[in-house]
Amino acid sequence: MNENLISEKKKWVASLLALFLGMMGIHRFYLGRNASSAVMLVVFVLGVLFPIVGWAFLIVEVIIVWIDFFRILCDSLKDAYNLKLR
Repeated sequence: MNENLISEKKKWVASLLALFLGMMGIHRFYLGRNASSAVMLVVFVLGVLFPIVGWAFLIVEVIIVWIDFFRILCDSLKDAYNLKLR
């Protein structure tokens, strides 16, 4: 149905946001995926505030951010409307 539609969101912006601000979920906010980005932001804040146990959450977030970064580059991660990035 929407195979030919392309999002207004740009791939290069999303990839740079994931690379530099991905731990806070900013790239997902940019793509309109607000629920998962809010969870990432909360986990990041808790990981920074409680470093004794929070380091494990931060490691998981790093892994998720790198997966998201490569998914953006491979056109696998789409915006909130399931459209490919420009």
